[in-house]
Amino acid sequence: MLRRVVAASLATLSAAAFAQVQPTLTVAFDSGSVVPVGSAATVGAGLLLAFVAFWVLRKRGAAARSLLGLAAAALVVAGGLTATDTSAISSTQVNLVTSPTTVNLSGGFYNVTNVTGGQVVIRAITLQNAPGYAINTTQTTCTAGLSLASGASCTVLVSSNMAN
Repeated sequence: MLRRVVAASLATLSAAAFAQVQPTLTVAFDSGSVVPVGSAATVGAGLLLAFVAFWVLRKRGAAARSLLGLAAAALVVAGGLTATDTSAISSTQVNLVTSPTTVNLSGGFYNVTNVTGGQVVIRAITLQNAPGYAINTTQTTCTAGLSLASGASCTVLVSSNMAN
């Protein structure tokens, strides 16, 4: 009789009772109130500042103008050196549509893109049910407080801290 009760009990248990919860990456965000400035406006503002500096320094002599030119060239070179080519890095796409946005976790790079049509401010980036994973803060560009314009992206690197 006891064997029949145990067998009946085991037969009624669902397979879901034995399933483990999938680890996830969650990005919470709010609508931003800051008006984004595009790259063309940034370049225009830089050119305007360079013109004003040249205008002010025009009577200071050739040395001042040369120094201004050298500073501008150094900024252009520094900007080129800090640019990173991420086209060769494979990543999982995460589209921000509604907050919070959650994706299943497998580790690696996550390319987080704002597709809401407006500016958003990232509130938090968290891992759930992921004891073997951690967010690599040195290579992650998405942080709490970051404003993303519509169509802009940032990355999250999730590393496994489990021994192979």
